[in-house]
Amino acid sequence: MSIGIPRIKDKVSRSLSGASADTAMAITDAYYNIVTVADNAQTLLLPPEAQGAECVISSTGAVALVVEEDSSTTAIATLATGEAQLFTCDGTTWHNTAIAVT
Repeated sequence: MSIGIPRIKDKVSRSLSGASADTAMAITDAYYNIVTVADNAQTLLLPPEAQGAECVISSTGAVALVVEEDSSTTAIATLATGEAQLFTCDGTTWHNTAIAVT
């Protein structure tokens, strides 16, 4: 029996600055997202709900990052500087779990 080799996930770094705004995260974006918020509060919108969708978001920079579902009506998490969370979707709802950043 083979358990296979884990797939290596892509990573992308993005910077958000300027006036507060909602930034959508495309479904084709990388699994691991490092987000730097330079000045004003920013909101990152997760992709539309899809069974098995998942990503990790890590917040760096001077200001906390708000993560919302794609319609921008429900805040799922607020990540402080240096915090990372795993976001998973069951097909109808996004869920989050804090993870340690080393």
